[in-house]
Amino acid sequence: MTQFAQTIFFVFLLCGCVSSGEQPGHGYRIVHHSEDMRGAAGQFEGVIDFTDLYHGQQRLGTTGYYSISPSGRFALFKDEETHRLILFDRQSGKMREVEDDTYLIPRRTKWREPAGVVDVYHVSENASSHIPLNH
Repeated sequence: MTQFAQTIFFVFLLCGCVSSGEQPGHGYRIVHHSEDMRGAAGQFEGVIDFTDLYHGQQRLGTTGYYSISPSGRFALFKDEETHRLILFDRQSGKMREVEDDTYLIPRRTKWREPAGVVDVYHVSENASSHIPLNH
C-alpha cells in the first residue's frame, strides 16, 4: 500500500468511515474488494481497494462513509462513484440523493427517526445538514 493510500485509510478510520470487519446489521453488509489498476491509463495506484454497501443482495453503492438508522429502515452513505450523499429507504427500496453541489464529507450522523430527520455533521463545517427521511 502506498503512503498516500495508507494516509487515506487512516483518515477513514479516524472519522469512522471504514469498519474493521464489523457488519452494520439489519440486513446490511459491507463487502471489501480490490481491483488491479496497473494497466489502466492515467492511474497512479497499482491496486485500489473498494468498500461496497449492500442491503441483502442489492448493491447500494461504493462508499467510504455510511450510517444505518437505529431501526435499520434507512441507510445514509457517501457514494464514491457520484460523490453524492444517498439515502436508502429499506421499506420502499428506493434511493435518493440528499445533498446539494457542495460535496461535503460526512463526519458523523445523528438519527432522529421519530422526528423524521437525520442530522449530518461534515468534516469541514461546524453546522449540520438536516435531511428529511421521507420525501
